[in-house]
Amino acid sequence: MIGAIASACAAFVLLAIGVGVIHAANQVDRTDHVLALQLLGTGSAAVLVLLSIALDTPRLLDIALVIAALAAITALVFMSPSQRDTAHRRGDGS
Repeated sequence: MIGAIASACAAFVLLAIGVGVIHAANQVDRTDHVLALQLLGTGSAAVLVLLSIALDTPRLLDIALVIAALAAITALVFMSPSQRDTAHRRGDGS
C-alpha cells in the first residue's frame, strides 16, 4: 500500500518537474534557466527518495543525497558570477 502511494507521488513529482522545466526553459533570463536546473536536481532527489520507499531500496537514498548536494552547488556556481557582475555595475566594488 505504501509502495503504491509512493509510486503515485513520484509520478506526480515527475510531472511537476517536467512542466516546471519546460516553462523555465522557454524563458530568456539566465536565472530562470538556473532555477530550472535547481528544480530538476531537487525534484529528481525527491523522486529517488519516493522510489526508495516504494521499491524498498535504501541505495537510492544515497544517490538522492548526492544529487541534492550537486544541485545546490551548481546553483551557487551559476549565480555567483552574475551577482558579482550586478554589484560591479552598481559600483559596490565587492
